[in-house]
Amino acid sequence: MAVVGGAAMIDRRTLAAIHVAKKQLALEEDSYRDLMERIAGVRSARDLDEPGAHRVMAEFERLGFVNDTKKKRRGQDDRPLARKARALWISLHNLDEIDHGTDKALGAFATRVTGKLLLRFCDTKELNQVVEALKAWCQRVGFIGDGPRALAREQRRRLRAAGHPFELLDLGQLDQTQLYALTNTHGAELRRLKLGTRHTSQKEGA
Repeated sequence: MAVVGGAAMIDRRTLAAIHVAKKQLALEEDSYRDLMERIAGVRSARDLDEPGAHRVMAEFERLGFVNDTKKKRRGQDDRPLARKARALWISLHNLDEIDHGTDKALGAFATRVTGKLLLRFCDTKELNQVVEALKAWCQRVGFIGDGPRALAREQRRRLRAAGHPFELLDLGQLDQTQLYALTNTHGAELRRLKLGTRHTSQKEGA
């Protein structure tokens, strides 16, 4: 961490993570700089101090950025069914069906399903219960399919039905990394516009 003019500036690793986030979220240059100015008061990542960088990274993660530059979090369950549960949970977040796409929020859901405090405490049968409950939730909100390509199609359907434009990229030509970036971008837009079915239910019940 360098010190310039009395202010502690961010290190190269943090700077690289910010640029990875920009790419993963498919942010246009102006949108990226506007975000930094809104969150940290600067328009260049090189001008960020450490607290500002933390705020910017937190905002990126709120928008759906998954920071692969971090070491795997201690105690994170890497079993296939646990990974499947996380993927479904993030899909629901990117459809604006839940507020938080975090492991902590998923853990709270798993506790309601199994009674276990953490997802990593679940055995295979209990993990399968969590996955099936999430699949059923996805079906209830109209998401039929699996993976980022199916998710992007459902996101586009919702944006189109609400009369909101989106970037016309050929989904068949995108690789997995590009698809994940696109679904994160669409997810941020869906949440901004409140296009999840949960909001429709709230209006009908009002």
